[in-house]
Amino acid sequence: SEGVRSEYMVDSTTTTGVCAVLVSPDGVQRSLVTRLDAANNYQRAHLESPSVWSAVEQCRIFYVSGFMLNNSSETMAHLGEHAAEHNKCFVMNLSAPYLSSLFK
Repeated sequence: SEGVRSEYMVDSTTTTGVCAVLVSPDGVQRSLVTRLDAANNYQRAHLESPSVWSAVEQCRIFYVSGFMLNNSSETMAHLGEHAAEHNKCFVMNLSAPYLSSLFK
């Protein structure tokens, strides 16, 4: 009802990733640990598939996890280029501390 749409690529050879989150009682502090598994195998071809790309064309805002820099940076760049060319908002997080040192 909020207009959020997710498109997942299914990889039948790899298990789905998991993320554990710990949040302090006051909600101020948080910690995450992840196991990416299938996310490590994301393919640009999935983004470019007709059903997914039609959603891309309709979207005004894109949010991509910074973890995608490790395994599918060309896909992120492609999506970012589309956003820039069409004056759309492209957002990604850099919450994993290693990302800012790995991609200087």
